[in-house]
Amino acid sequence: MFPYAVKEIRTRTALSPSSMKELKYAVNPYSGCTHSCLYCYAMDMTPLRPGDREWGKTVYVKRNFIDILKMEVKRSKRGLVGMSTITDPYQPVETKYRLARETLRVLLTHGFRVSVQTKSSLVLRDFDLISEHTNISDVGTTITTMDGKLSRKIEPLTPGPRARMKIVETASKENIRRWIFYGPIIRGFNDEEENNASIIELAESTGTRIIIDRYNSYTTPDIMLEKNGIKVKDVEYNRWWRKFSKEFRDACSKRNVMCNLESEEWFFQNLDITRTLF
Repeated sequence: MFPYAVKEIRTRTALSPSSMKELKYAVNPYSGCTHSCLYCYAMDMTPLRPGDREWGKTVYVKRNFIDILKMEVKRSKRGLVGMSTITDPYQPVETKYRLARETLRVLLTHGFRVSVQTKSSLVLRDFDLISEHTNISDVGTTITTMDGKLSRKIEPLTPGPRARMKIVETASKENIRRWIFYGPIIRGFNDEEENNASIIELAESTGTRIIIDRYNSYTTPDIMLEKNGIKVKDVEYNRWWRKFSKEFRDACSKRNVMCNLESEEWFFQNLDITRTLF
């Protein structure tokens, strides 16, 4: 039994057009996420159903997701698929339902390029599939901080920083294309120099690219963070981000670590698509 509500539902679509510039499609085999990250924009994009509890307390399992996906891949043009964009595909419920693994298998065997993003070391289970399709797959690991105490404050039910470091290190050893998503970076919370240095050191030692992004304001996450004493509304925010991102990228450059803003990711992904798919 899981310590939260699990509800099985049916879906009409599986391979959805993505609003993210770098992605053609998105797949979200689950709706809701029990990682319960306070900053997650998905809170404002995943309305709870009548009678259900607050965000993070209910996850919806799309039981017919794979059947729908198998039909859709046959009639859809190949392209880059984000897995996932409004849920973590490797949240704990995946241990029972295994929808992420089957989604990965269906997409890769049909020639779609898949970009996985997760905070969970459960993704290591599926490195066998990813290793067989290294030319059309990559794995991104979200790391907000290397400080376990800070991580628990904003990501209370996620695997800690050490578990996420292992994803990056294992991907490097197995020659899986990989990237670290360092974000969301919140001024005065996880932007300290020591944390920056630790992220860069991990990237350097594993030959991993870093994508950085600041916290972007959303109604419910703003409220959740403010309730937990984390200030996110700041008139100097844009000026701080320009300074921070420049200094961070300069530090990466000195260590020969590739780094780009999330807003630039479409360019890097398009380079990969051109090189690997066509």
